[in-house]
Amino acid sequence: RGEVFRADGRLNEALAAYEEARDLALQLEHTYSVAMTSCNVGLVLLAMERIDAAAPYLEEADRMFRRGGKLLFALVSQAGLLACSALEADSETVLTNFEEIQASIQQRGVVEMDLAMCLQLTGRIMAGREFYGVAAIILTAALQQWDRLGLAEHRDRCRRDLESAGVTVER
Repeated sequence: RGEVFRADGRLNEALAAYEEARDLALQLEHTYSVAMTSCNVGLVLLAMERIDAAAPYLEEADRMFRRGGKLLFALVSQAGLLACSALEADSETVLTNFEEIQASIQQRGVVEMDLAMCLQLTGRIMAGREFYGVAAIILTAALQQWDRLGLAEHRDRCRRDLESAGVTVER
């Protein structure tokens, strides 16, 4: 249910559905389900721009994904954590962490909506902190994801974010 609500933009309902599913997974002690639902709770909180609240869920998911060898899933949790770190970390740290994530994305050829969303949010945060160079690099990667996904509305929003960061984007 959470995915359906999230796709419809009904974020409060998506959050409630994911939290309910996470509680059930915890009761059943099903590690993979706990990791997935924790990641989804974190991603919805990021989409709601409740960034501080998202971090503990994404950290939990990242630990569980890595421990379980689910490295592609860990890539999404790491991108979410990148957005969380963008609030306070210095620009060099954010850029270094982004470069590690981007290398994995490129190596594996991953195209994923949650990655695009997390990268775009990270770029917007960095632009808001006036780290325009880092913002432009990260937003460009987000734009590439949106382009490859073929999601024009998201791509156009990302282009506007890039332009706000001082980058001229060809259409």
